[in-house]
Amino acid sequence: MLSKKTIMEIAEAVLKRNNLSTKLVFCKPVEFERKSTKSPIILQSLKEGNTLEELGITALVSQSENTIFISEKIMKKMIQNEPSNIQKKFIQAVIHHEIIHLISTKKKKE
Repeated sequence: MLSKKTIMEIAEAVLKRNNLSTKLVFCKPVEFERKSTKSPIILQSLKEGNTLEELGITALVSQSENTIFISEKIMKKMIQNEPSNIQKKFIQAVIHHEIIHLISTKKKKE
């Protein structure tokens, strides 16, 4: 299992390669859930009785804070039984996915 430090290094490398100064924050479950409820889609799904773990939501982006929030618990659960090369690719994919949200929202504002 990759360490928290290694996960952050992988995520930061993806941001650097994409010339982004977006912050990364590892969140404990309570903080991550609080951040996630700012999304109407996630909030609705939670109200329907789903959990963030069931939904597999490993990260969220906040445009206003220019930050990607990563759920330490959910990320580790998603990658725990995978080989380290797959863990790294998964983390990279998650961060790329959040970058797409950042870019698409910025383009909508322009």
